Amino acid sequence: MAEISEISIPEAERQRQAIAAIRGYVYQIYASTLAWASLAEDETLLLEVAEDFATIVRESLTMVQVKDAPAGPATTLRSPGVIQTINAHWRFRTANPRLNVRSVYLTTGSPGRER
Repeated sequence: MAEISEISIPEAERQRQAIAAIRGYVYQIYASTLAWASLAEDETLLLEVAEDFATIVRESLTMVQVKDAPAGPATTLRSPGVIQTINAHWRFRTANPRLNVRSVYLTTGSPGRER
């Protein structure tokens, strides 16, 4: 019977593993937990409603998009995740004109330079 330590995983299979996705979920859960732990008495935390999480207090909604991208390309205003966050911001702003909507893009990625 083969031992687990004796199994060789081909490189193509290693690239298919969900390690990066799991790391991203862990980072998102960590950031959401920190937000929950620091809520003021009159704040409400929304998970997966407005971006990855959001806080709402009185007339203010702060949406947070969490991205774990330590080895990815630099983050710029043209990055797909940033564009999606900007679009989500305007959709929520349009749908909720009485709210002061704020968006935060929280990433482990490095900042890039725009042309």
